[in-house]
Amino acid sequence: MIKSVTFNCDWRCFKAGDFFEFKSGVNLLVGDQGTGKSSLIYLFSQAMRLNGVKETQRIASIESNFGKICLFDFEHDNPRIKGHIDSTYDIACKFKSHGQTILRILKEIDSPTENETTFILDEPDMALSIRSINKLIASFQNTKHQIIATAHNPFLIQAFPEVLSLEHKCWMGAQTFIASHNEK
Repeated sequence: MIKSVTFNCDWRCFKAGDFFEFKSGVNLLVGDQGTGKSSLIYLFSQAMRLNGVKETQRIASIESNFGKICLFDFEHDNPRIKGHIDSTYDIACKFKSHGQTILRILKEIDSPTENETTFILDEPDMALSIRSINKLIASFQNTKHQIIATAHNPFLIQAFPEVLSLEHKCWMGAQTFIASHNEK
């Protein structure tokens, strides 16, 4: 489980001292484009790679108990657009829609396990139908795992009482966050 991130220096849109605390369960990272959602996911991906640990530690301190972590970037890791094929799953996904490929990820989130897994998902709501968004919401609401996911879809955001707004740099009510974007 990832517990917190403290930035040690200015990096991308973050300032030294920026601090974000994560909860068990669902952590929806929200905010306008350019507020650091995907940058934070990128930082986690670098921390997971052996050769990225030293650079990550220079940028930020990540408090974690380092259980099992699964990271999936639905734009960059989408098997339908990757230039290489890593598995039979990748081959099968070449012939399926984006929504159909996410169903495989949801099976992992829904699967019962003794060990808690942290799922780090960048834009899982990207290009999903309303029906698929509802499946995503149900998976997130019923999971025993930690979920850290970036989100833009208002149906997904409204399904949870609180979201971590990187735009506001704090946890806030989902309805308050959405209302802040409805104002002109």
